[in-house]
Amino acid sequence: MPDESKQDPEYAYPGGCVNPRTEALIVTCLLGEKRGITLKRLNRELDDLEPGWVDESIESLEKAGVVFVSDTRIHGTPAMQRLDDLEMICI
Repeated sequence: MPDESKQDPEYAYPGGCVNPRTEALIVTCLLGEKRGITLKRLNRELDDLEPGWVDESIESLEKAGVVFVSDTRIHGTPAMQRLDDLEMICI
């Protein structure tokens, strides 16, 4: 199924998100993980989603400065970590 968010402005999400639900799930997986998590673990935890959605969402979150990928791990940026420490991200 084609990714409509990239093909038709009518389906565009605010703030440059490619898939807000998947992006939110990725951030949720990182909450409380000071050292980040492996990409393998992230993909295991989100195995009910299309792998392409996860990859596109990671890229989108990186562009927004929310996460970064280092080798085989994904981490929350210092800003995301601070919000998590302040318990401002509620799930």
